[in-house]
Amino acid sequence: MAKLFPDQFFHIGGDEVNGKQWDANPRIQQFMHAHSLKNDAELQAYFTERVQKIVAKHRKTMEGWDEILRPDFPKDIIIQSWRGQKSLADAAQQGYRGLLSSGYYLDLMSPTSAHYVVDPFTGPTASLADADKQKILGGEACMWAEYVSAENIDSRIWPRMAAIAERLWSP
Repeated sequence: MAKLFPDQFFHIGGDEVNGKQWDANPRIQQFMHAHSLKNDAELQAYFTERVQKIVAKHRKTMEGWDEILRPDFPKDIIIQSWRGQKSLADAAQQGYRGLLSSGYYLDLMSPTSAHYVVDPFTGPTASLADADKQKILGGEACMWAEYVSAENIDSRIWPRMAAIAERLWSP
């Protein structure tokens, strides 16, 4: 994968993990017991830590959604927040760099004005110490494809993306 995607960043996802299948699988439960993993969150953290080591071995920076954040993970991980400025501020205060995506979901068909008012540096992030503010990298728009087709993708992206770009590029 590292050769296929030469970019510096490697996004592993990690959000909205449903552990019902893990809970119902005796082999996974046995694995968890053998590794002293008490719950699904610890199993996900175990997996994420292993992935992080692989990503780092290939000289890439791992990025993932809010759920991958663990205080004991390496601080070079980037947290992409779908939960909002509070989660982004919490990540920065724990030493992690982060991006805001909450408010920048193009597939939700929100009006352009709704995207424009979202700012990574308002609310809880506005009161961060200067050193923590430096960890906020900005924002990233998302386009989920459940309701997108070749016929409507342009109308889903534009002009909303222009408003988001204006917000993120302007002081």
